[in-house]
Amino acid sequence: MGNNYTLREFPPADASCFPEYATLGIDPAKVPPPAATGLYRGEPIGCAGIVVLRSGVGEGWIILRQPVNGHGVWIARTVWSLLDRWQAEGGLRRVQATISADHPEHAALLRLVGFQYEGPLEAYRPDGGNSWMYARVRRNVA
Repeated sequence: MGNNYTLREFPPADASCFPEYATLGIDPAKVPPPAATGLYRGEPIGCAGIVVLRSGVGEGWIILRQPVNGHGVWIARTVWSLLDRWQAEGGLRRVQATISADHPEHAALLRLVGFQYEGPLEAYRPDGGNSWMYARVRRNVA
């Protein structure tokens, strides 16, 4: 199993595998590091990163190819490891992430990688929809 999975630094060309970039209005050429793409047998299955908002605080993001089809364990382990490394390297005591209230199933991955629910965000999305805020806090990060 492990030999079929690889990880690479996110190249903007990988965005073509994920239509969510266009629907979310993200310019792949402007995705800041740290960001990575996970591959299964050479094909992108997901990408993730952190946008630093200010000293000690970042916003995490992840886009997965649908359906995940058995890659969930590898994805969760890899995202956990990346978050640990990126939080330490960036001196981030807090990484926050939001999910659409229309997709509560997305919360499972956030909880698996150490995020805790913080509360609702009314009319937060560009379309006026609601979101939920989660955060992963490491108080001992320098």
